[in-house]
Amino acid sequence: MPDLRVLIVAVLLAVLGLFLLRGGLPGEGPTPTTADYQAYWFGRYNFVTLVMLSGMGPELTPTPQMIEKMASLAEPELDPKDASMKGMHMVAGVYAGGDPRLPQRPDPMDMATMRWDEAKMDKTLTPAAQGYTLLKITAKGFHLAYHESPSEKFAAIMMIPQAKAIVKLLARMQTESGAFAPLGPDGKLLPGKATAQDQIAVLWGLASFFLAVTDSSENYFAKAYHMLAGMGDMMGMGSMQMNMPSMIMSLPVDEVDALDLMNQGLQAVHSLLDQPLSAAEQALAIEALGWFMVASDLSRNALNRTLRELALQDINTLADLLIRSEKPTLVDRALAVYGLVEASRLTGKAAHAQAALEAFRQMEQLWDAQAGVYASAEGAQRYGYTPFTVGAVLAGLNAMRLFGPRLEAELATERFETFFENAVIRSGLMQATGYPMMVPEHYRKREPIEHFTTAALKTPKESGKASVYASEVVYENGQWQVTNPRFDTAQAMFLANMSVLLHEETTDGFTPLRRLG
Repeated sequence: MPDLRVLIVAVLLAVLGLFLLRGGLPGEGPTPTTADYQAYWFGRYNFVTLVMLSGMGPELTPTPQMIEKMASLAEPELDPKDASMKGMHMVAGVYAGGDPRLPQRPDPMDMATMRWDEAKMDKTLTPAAQGYTLLKITAKGFHLAYHESPSEKFAAIMMIPQAKAIVKLLARMQTESGAFAPLGPDGKLLPGKATAQDQIAVLWGLASFFLAVTDSSENYFAKAYHMLAGMGDMMGMGSMQMNMPSMIMSLPVDEVDALDLMNQGLQAVHSLLDQPLSAAEQALAIEALGWFMVASDLSRNALNRTLRELALQDINTLADLLIRSEKPTLVDRALAVYGLVEASRLTGKAAHAQAALEAFRQMEQLWDAQAGVYASAEGAQRYGYTPFTVGAVLAGLNAMRLFGPRLEAELATERFETFFENAVIRSGLMQATGYPMMVPEHYRKREPIEHFTTAALKTPKESGKASVYASEVVYENGQWQVTNPRFDTAQAMFLANMSVLLHEETTDGFTPLRRLG
């Protein structure tokens, strides 16, 4: 007969696991706060600026016929002339970073004036930047929220060729070993620069892409993809060129291609288990593997059933490692909350749920009430924040808000509001507002201005800066300072992906478990 104490502990763990998993169904999240709306819109400003305004990537030029077809898909009555693309620079891949200080005075009526200084761009194409951008482009919840008018639907549908172009670009980034590595400005692979983050972001982004184009819901991004799929050369992609040597949009990208590349992405992440990983990397690998499980379930073939089992095995391994791993930094602790919550949802193991709560308690040990943010590490006097740091904190807090016990969820909501106000707005991390330029008039009329901006932020015309995140801010001696105003694409897009609206039907940033049936 088992020891009574062991039995009691087992029962308590099981109850805890069920309690922690209480928020697993879409649409059951908490009512969004002002900070949630601001996080969503700030992420949207960063994203739109990157993929349509900044010039931060090889240019993708749509044909007039394609623009007309996209406009008709958005709304049959939409006149293509009303879907103005004057001065827009649609990218077919994203550069590693650039200087968001605008070299000319911006004119909201001419998007070309929002272009950044090309001489100050880092034209390296990193897998992490492509993966996190692809994740944002294909995020279902992102396309369900605030995309009501024909012009908004048109802009979103125009991102389909961008998503396809990034998938094609990722196929060029594979090394002989199967890992994904950056492409230098000269178009040559840089295998020695490949990172764990690159492999994780690629798998995550490809899984999201595969889910988007196999979506049977009313998500118009997916519907438009299928309507276009039967047309010659996938909506005229053969006539769309990127202004980068040896990169011509001629090969079709379909679901089979994406599936094969996604499977290779799984192998790249699986190989990471043979090397030391930080707690943060372990947590994000769990998330990417979870998305692979959901996406691969739709393929219904023997190979992917085997790979899905491998992914679940790796999730269990990584979660157990994550529980035991040292978590010296805020990023490690915040992402441990995120990763272990997701592991508990994917594996059903109460031990993973309990460990997520413990990681949240460790994260709380770093809270600095005076600063209104978390310390970077135990005993730190100088707190350095990057968009990746902020994204990690939002991921951890949102995991607890959605799936944690009531008291922890309420505390996480309180922390979220205070943290976002200080780490993103007062710190200067968000360098300018996209309001009102990027907010359609009908939203401005029906909702409070605080959903979209804050009085602390200037417009690009007033500040001379694009509406994007800086690379680093520092809190020291009670003061915030922007220590690096440059834009880091991978980090900014990671934060944009963690900036979700928790009340939406589909909450981006968390594994859509309903797709597993």
